[in-house]
Amino acid sequence: MCTERRAARPASLVFYDRGMPRTITADDLAELERSRPAQGQSRENNLSARVQTLLEWAYDAETEFDGVSRADLLGAAAAGCLALDDAPRALELARAAKSEGGSDALAAIPDIVTALLLLERTEEARAEVGEARALVRSDPEAFRWIVLERIGEELAYFGLLEDAERWFTLCVRQSERGDVDDLAADRALTFRWAVRRRAGKPVDGLDGEAESAAAARGWTNPDPLVFREDEDE
Repeated sequence: MCTERRAARPASLVFYDRGMPRTITADDLAELERSRPAQGQSRENNLSARVQTLLEWAYDAETEFDGVSRADLLGAAAAGCLALDDAPRALELARAAKSEGGSDALAAIPDIVTALLLLERTEEARAEVGEARALVRSDPEAFRWIVLERIGEELAYFGLLEDAERWFTLCVRQSERGDVDDLAADRALTFRWAVRRRAGKPVDGLDGEAESAAAARGWTNPDPLVFREDEDE
């Protein structure tokens, strides 16, 4: 069994230790993320408790990992903070996840971008996206596809249409390498088309392919923001 020991937590992350000498698995993380508020517990308190647990798991010196990484736990905690509208803490945790290194750490980049945009630090967000773009080009297999898609979605959600178009164009080019399934490739094409349409741009060659793909799949409005709203329900 492949396990990993805990590292010291950043001094700025303050919470109460409860010493839990155990192995944290991917199933533990999935179960925690599926948890719902107990009777009489508010959504906010449930999310706060979930974040607390994730941080305890990530930084308890006696705990080991199996099938999950510290980056996964910190990234999940960052997502929880975003859900709590705590962008500064989400940014700190997402950056801590990224600093762990490896493909799991790269999954934190969309939340870094989101937190920066929420904090109106747009140029920093663009710099983060630029670093991700350079990494994708140098190491196409570094990112899971869902991470690539989410970066584009966040850019579109915050109205950075030129940036979103450029990112989805990158996704289209990556899909042409044959490393993703047809559904992911069609989503990249149609999301690119959607942000171009929002920006009032004329149809180009890839837009024509996107319209054909959307028609074949029965997508009447293949917009990343529409997809996002559907998935959030």
